[in-house]
Amino acid sequence: MAIEFPSDIPAISKQLLDFMMQHGGELPAHTRATLLEYGQHPSPVERIVNSAEALYAVKGELGKEGRDMGAKLAQFAAGFGWHGMSERGIAMSAALQRIGGYSPPPGTSWPDAESDPAPLERFLEKTEDEPAAPPPAPPPAPTPGE
Repeated sequence: MAIEFPSDIPAISKQLLDFMMQHGGELPAHTRATLLEYGQHPSPVERIVNSAEALYAVKGELGKEGRDMGAKLAQFAAGFGWHGMSERGIAMSAALQRIGGYSPPPGTSWPDAESDPAPLERFLEKTEDEPAAPPPAPPPAPTPGE
């Protein structure tokens, strides 16, 4: 079984909208918020590329539908080379398909997980793991006569 990849912008845009309506509630809150933000962007390029990156950033937390949607978006963006997604998009799509248990194309194999591209920092959830640094100490009081 293989993923059916859309062939045009209206088809991928509709699939993304359908995915958000049916599965948006299953996503981590920060990913859902990112997809809703970019889903309103007037540029389909921005919508597709940034939605692919947002889903890829949480690839380990996605269900089948999320992995499939991310793979479709990344592959679609790679096909056009949008925002440097030529090689990155192919690698992201391959990683999502590998994680999803899909077979690689005949005569090939999926790349090892160690070679998966790192998620972009801006799509990762912001956490407050470290306490804030204490404020700097006030300067010493001047000594008389200085």
